[in-house]
Amino acid sequence: MQFRVETDGLRESAAAIEEVLARLERVRVADELAPVGSAFRGGESATASGRACAAWNARLSGLRSRVRATGAALDVAAAGYDAVEQVARRALTVPGPQAPTAPGSAAT
Repeated sequence: MQFRVETDGLRESAAAIEEVLARLERVRVADELAPVGSAFRGGESATASGRACAAWNARLSGLRSRVRATGAALDVAAAGYDAVEQVARRALTVPGPQAPTAPGSAAT
């Protein structure tokens, strides 16, 4: 059985996720929806827009956390696969037979 994992691809995906996360950090739903509440002072719309903003902020916060965790998991997976590959390579590397040294020559 053989598995092939492109660890560079995992790391590239993690880097792409970091870029997405940076964009998500700039999303400010509450700032965009705040004028709705102030346009209807004292009405149900003000209360509803406040609840909507809070709900969107909570959802975005959860999404950011999941995206951050996914990126970290990809980095950890890449490191783990690389470590396993390195250990397996060392375990399977058998030193070859030493060639006899000719008289008068130095071993290198």
